[in-house]
Amino acid sequence: MKINWLSVLKFFLYILGKIAVVAVSIYFLVFCMLSAMNTVNANVVVKDVMTKQTSIILSPDENKEIELIQKICTPDYIANSGILTEKKNPFFTISSYQLRTDVPYNIILPWQESADFIVKNKIEDVSIGYSEAYVGGEAEPYFPAGEFVVTVVKDEKGSWFVSGVSLLTPYETEYELPVWEEAEEE
Repeated sequence: MKINWLSVLKFFLYILGKIAVVAVSIYFLVFCMLSAMNTVNANVVVKDVMTKQTSIILSPDENKEIELIQKICTPDYIANSGILTEKKNPFFTISSYQLRTDVPYNIILPWQESADFIVKNKIEDVSIGYSEAYVGGEAEPYFPAGEFVVTVVKDEKGSWFVSGVSLLTPYETEYELPVWEEAEEE
């Protein structure tokens, strides 16, 4: 019996073609999964940093968010931003506020080591009161509302950390800051 080598070759090429299609499909699925993981992780870190940073600045005393912000920001950013030491308006207290943080959906590819996000952060309906130690003066804006550029970097373990936040476009402050009005003596 004579073996038709051309048919055998066609059979093996057919099998190799099917294996190649399966391999490319698996590679594509892994690529999509890694991109989705990077994208979601970086987006969550950016949103958390913006909301926690606002919370720490508006109510710095005994704030539970300080622990989280130290876990999702680089040490250089924490040191340079002064977020843990900044105490604006020590004679005023914040009882409530509304914060809206819009983080765009940026696709981050598996090989990317850093990414920039344009984040819109808006603070509304701030209720500000005086503390007992208040001696007079005006309050200064706590945290600027506006568009921020947030830079995230990936460490060697694949975790994302915020390495920089800078104000791109400020918005007008839509909440009123209290002004001390001294009683007039008659």
